[in-house]
Amino acid sequence: MAGCDKTESDWKQAKDANTLPAYMNFIAKHLHGPHIDTRKQRFRVVPIVTLSMLSILRPPIVFTAKAQNSGAGETIADIRTRAEAGDAKAQYDLGVVYENGSGVPQDQREAATWFRKSAEQGNARAQNEFAEMYHTGRGVLQDNNEALRWFRRAADQGDVRAQFNLGLMYSKEEGVPKNLDEAVKWYRKAAEQGDADAQQNLGIAYANGFGVSKNLDEAVRWFSKAADQDHPDAECEMGISYMIGNFVPKDHAEAVKYFRKASEQGVGRAQFNLSVAYYTGDAVPKNVIEAYKWMRLSAAQGYERARNGLQTIRSAMTADEIEEGNRLASDFKPRERASLSNLGQNK
Repeated sequence: MAGCDKTESDWKQAKDANTLPAYMNFIAKHLHGPHIDTRKQRFRVVPIVTLSMLSILRPPIVFTAKAQNSGAGETIADIRTRAEAGDAKAQYDLGVVYENGSGVPQDQREAATWFRKSAEQGNARAQNEFAEMYHTGRGVLQDNNEALRWFRRAADQGDVRAQFNLGLMYSKEEGVPKNLDEAVKWYRKAAEQGDADAQQNLGIAYANGFGVSKNLDEAVRWFSKAADQDHPDAECEMGISYMIGNFVPKDHAEAVKYFRKASEQGVGRAQFNLSVAYYTGDAVPKNVIEAYKWMRLSAAQGYERARNGLQTIRSAMTADEIEEGNRLASDFKPRERASLSNLGQNK
């Protein structure tokens, strides 16, 4: 096909030049497809952001709410006693116990029962968790209208995850008409409280002019805040920004640092870019085995641009080098985030 022939021709030109800028020019021309990269976390869909910082506003990660700290040495029986006596915090904690199966058989219906009791007493974290159960249909019948109602009650109390989730509902048109202005309003509230996922989404909104005036300087500012919390997608955005000098000084070494952080967490776009750096030896020592490893990992996620890259790198390798690259790729395990958001959760 003509499109494929053009891609192959451009890739050959980049290969013949064998410089990172040449490869980045190839990326700029061919990285505009609507590729969606699904991750294991719930609701996680990774956006594609091109070198011009264009992307889609995607539903970010929704984490299960963490249990509030119980008293030192407190047993499940102690929590149950307080919960049955009407203590809203204990009711929330008991819901978390059943949700996670911590010391009891996992039981989503029982978790929903205790979250409801706590939520009805005004516990914002329970309201958020109960809303999420309605959103996913865990322990209750799936109902976006009920999810929206409970998210809003928690968000109005300042619960950061509920604010983030409410923005998500508006951006995805779930239980409410799509309204990017309203989505950005709630993302901003959560972002200002330190939520890395909301900071990432706010950066995407500014990069595209979704619900706000397009402002790449603001986009990079919010991406940077999220990247400082080890948010993998934001790290990839920062890598792109440093690679092309987009509202930060052009710095290939800094770009590779961010691409590596995102790659280690399994971001296919970042793995592709890190592979290019190793293949060309720009900002890192040239290493065809490392280039092959990262390109293979990117291709394994279905990242189409990596497939041509893998063939090109493979053609320059010995059989032993390919075997070692395959071993390294097979042994790879994505790391967990080094830090999570410092959230202003309600007590």
